[in-house]
Amino acid sequence: MEKIIIKSLKIFAYHGCNEDEKQNGQDFFIDAVLVVNGNWTSQSDELSETVNYSSVVKLIKNETVNNRYNLIETLAARLCEAVMDEFSQVTGLTVTVKKPHAPVNADFDYMAVEKHVKRS
Repeated sequence: MEKIIIKSLKIFAYHGCNEDEKQNGQDFFIDAVLVVNGNWTSQSDELSETVNYSSVVKLIKNETVNNRYNLIETLAARLCEAVMDEFSQVTGLTVTVKKPHAPVNADFDYMAVEKHVKRS
């Protein structure tokens, strides 16, 4: 099983239920683990034979910045849909959306949601 892993992609966006989050925005950190169908490019060494992680990052950034959701659960689901729609070689995907500045009165690193999807 081949995987492409994107860790802690920092994106400033406007997701949340509170008015302050909608007005001022905050940093989100996104992890994505893509399970890729096919062989690695060790024989051909051609980018066209794998999933270009730069293209995946661009898609995640666009989806995160150009939309606003109350729930990070919704954001995670939309990111999964977008990646699976765009990249046919991806057979499975896990997206984690981390919110380090969640409006919770406690000491914590971040709040997060994780969404898993598989191509049928």
